[in-house]
Amino acid sequence: MSDRLRFFLSRVSERLWFRPLAMCVLSITTVFLAGTLDNPEIGQLVPTIAQDSIETLLAIISASMLVIATFTVASMVSACWRCGMLRYTMPAWHLPEQKMC
Repeated sequence: MSDRLRFFLSRVSERLWFRPLAMCVLSITTVFLAGTLDNPEIGQLVPTIAQDSIETLLAIISASMLVIATFTVASMVSACWRCGMLRYTMPAWHLPEQKMC
């Protein structure tokens, strides 16, 4: 019986609608869970955070994201430029059969 159930679950999870449905159910469950946990007693357990520390933290995060985005774009442009240059600099018989670009 477990083989049939495993087969059925693998077939259902391969469907295109499965992941959006799972994320929808997860988000709705999270909303209802947040609504039930929203009470004043939990607010007393959370420490107070100053606005200056949040601004500093967001500045650090944004700077690091900018560095990563710049590196990613530079890598993509370099790869695309290199792929385009390979087509024009090598003879057609020298190119591999399966092109990566």
